[in-house]
Amino acid sequence: NSNNNNNTVIIDNSTRSTRSSPHRKTKKDIGRKAIRSIAADLDYVHKSVPKSKSSRNMILDAISHNMLFQACSREELLDLADAFEPQYVPKGSVVIREGDDDGDHFYVLGRGGVDVHVNGAYK
Repeated sequence: NSNNNNNTVIIDNSTRSTRSSPHRKTKKDIGRKAIRSIAADLDYVHKSVPKSKSSRNMILDAISHNMLFQACSREELLDLADAFEPQYVPKGSVVIREGDDDGDHFYVLGRGGVDVHVNGAYK
């Protein structure tokens, strides 16, 4: 995931709360509104990176169970999965460093392994 603007997904805000009060907003409604307001000024272009069905399903499984994407509809999750692109990282490379400001990427590990260190300690 290397092109920030092309990977932006504008989330539809048309889903209404199923609670009895029409004025009470759910976390899902609030999350969608926040994402929409951030992306409103961007020129949205749907990005679809070719991938195998098994790769797409692996990505979809990973993001659909992640709390960051729980406000997304099935269609939105499919659009997100389509936008993922492979990134091959050589052994010994740092993928994410704690405290980095550029945390705008989301990784799904398809093959291989990683070591995780928090505050310098191996986890």
